[in-house]
Amino acid sequence: MRKLIFSFFLLMAWSISAQTPGERLTEALNNYDYKLALSIVQSDTVNTDPEWKFQHANILKSLSRYNEAIDVLLAQKEADPSLRVLVELMNCCSMAGDQIRSLSFCQEALLLNPDNNFLKIREANLFFDMSEYALAYICYDSLYRQDSTLLFLNQMGFCKESLKEFSTAMSLYKKVLTIDSLNQTATRRLVNLQIKTEQYEDAYVLSEKFLSRGDSGNVDILKLNGISKFFTKRYKEAIALFNDLYEKGDGSYPVVRYLGLSYYKDRNYELAPEMLSLALAVDSMNLDTRFAMGVSCSKGNYKKEAIGHLEFVRDKLLPDESFLSLTYTELGEAFLRLGKHDQAIENRLLALEHSPGNVQKAIDHYELAYLFYRINEKEKALGHYRKSLDRLDSAELKKELTDQNDMSIPSFRASLKRSIEGLEQDLYKKNSADSLSELQTN
Repeated sequence: MRKLIFSFFLLMAWSISAQTPGERLTEALNNYDYKLALSIVQSDTVNTDPEWKFQHANILKSLSRYNEAIDVLLAQKEADPSLRVLVELMNCCSMAGDQIRSLSFCQEALLLNPDNNFLKIREANLFFDMSEYALAYICYDSLYRQDSTLLFLNQMGFCKESLKEFSTAMSLYKKVLTIDSLNQTATRRLVNLQIKTEQYEDAYVLSEKFLSRGDSGNVDILKLNGISKFFTKRYKEAIALFNDLYEKGDGSYPVVRYLGLSYYKDRNYELAPEMLSLALAVDSMNLDTRFAMGVSCSKGNYKKEAIGHLEFVRDKLLPDESFLSLTYTELGEAFLRLGKHDQAIENRLLALEHSPGNVQKAIDHYELAYLFYRINEKEKALGHYRKSLDRLDSAELKKELTDQNDMSIPSFRASLKRSIEGLEQDLYKKNSADSLSELQTN
């Protein structure tokens, strides 16, 4: 029995030793044992077969040792500058993150085989990956003329989009959609561009069309649809959409930000701060989000916190920005809700200083008058009411849009006149009473 076992192992050892390096390499590769395969290749130093060297490079590539694979391939290229070697050099350089060298080998390979579509596509993609969008566009355009694949048309659109040529990019995406009306890539990019270029109603219509006819659960299109609903003032619809996404576990920045902003625009100041705070945790410098947070806190349950948010916005704005006037206005309102009348008046005066037009200045004077009236400084209140009326009657006002603040100028003027007449009567009675009291005292 012992002799039998010994004979078996002796036979096995002889069988293994009888295998050629090529057979052992094939067996190792079939078993995906690349470390063993590498040791076999490296141990056979006398083998000069080009295929053996090519296998050496492929094994190094399989082990993610790209730079070593490149060295082996470069040595082989000296003896065999074939298309296969150049393609592998292109691939290895790309995997090593060296796109410039990868492109160089790709173009060298194209010189050997200029009609190779695979290499043409790789050249276009390499230009694209290197953000050389103008060159990538030329390559994709050439490919599209030979083969009208929608992928090339979409890539051409993205190149133009990246070059800020939005009109051309949108035309290309629309061309895709005339061929395939439910193309996801073209729809997503076109809707995104329509939002970016403030074509909100078009973005809403296109995204609605895709969701109703195509993939109703496409999250990317759903988010863009929600954003288009926000900008077209369909706030309740936007809330429902983003709230559904949030409840399903999508707490991404667009979802929490636009859910919070939709709550704010819908005057739901109790729910807005929670979502806006999540958005600010991602992008604390976004002034629109910060402003909405400040106003929501002021009009909701976090009045003290409102001051910090609004002062943050104020401090980041340039002195000549029209948004600064609105920020001072809301700061004044926030201080007023805290009962701090002096700070409220101070900020409303600053709002007036930065007001962008006569209508807004008239409104600011009107609201300052009301503030002074509340603290019983009726003479100052009367002065601001009169200044408000003067603004409304100014010649410059005729050049401005009268509905920019959703206020009817005639009814506003009538309200001002009533306030002025009422205050004038109050002050007349007060002055008469003071004069009578003074006479009686004397």
